[in-house]
Amino acid sequence: MTVRVSLLLTIIAFFTGIAQAAEPSPVDSMLSEYFIMQSSLAKDATANVASSAARVVELSGKVPAKSEAAKTALEEIRKAASAIKTADLKTARNHFGELSKRMTAYLQAAFPGERKANQYYCSMAKKGWLQPDKGVRNPYYGSSMLKCGELVN
Repeated sequence: MTVRVSLLLTIIAFFTGIAQAAEPSPVDSMLSEYFIMQSSLAKDATANVASSAARVVELSGKVPAKSEAAKTALEEIRKAASAIKTADLKTARNHFGELSKRMTAYLQAAFPGERKANQYYCSMAKKGWLQPDKGVRNPYYGSSMLKCGELVN
């Protein structure tokens, strides 16, 4: 019986270790919350935007900053995400533009030469944003101009 318990505990410890290793990094979690906001705004909705922005604020405090530029960008991410507290679509989109600028600056400072997301730019809104995949889904105009924008990287 003792051997079985010991074996069971070993198996549990092994799988628990795998589950913990598979957890996303704070950067990936922060990006996931950002992508929720981008997707909602592209659908002309503010559902989950404020809660995801609050989560970005929280996660940005856990993200490592290996350079002064990355540290500054994370502070600016916190400020920009903190401003997104509204259910008003136009206001949320305006604040999202500032957050997008700061997220892009952080990724460029923290991961030079790496591509963590696809970067888009809308010349009509004069703002950029990040998406996890290709295919323009403009968060600034939503359904009225969903495909307005171009892939930057």
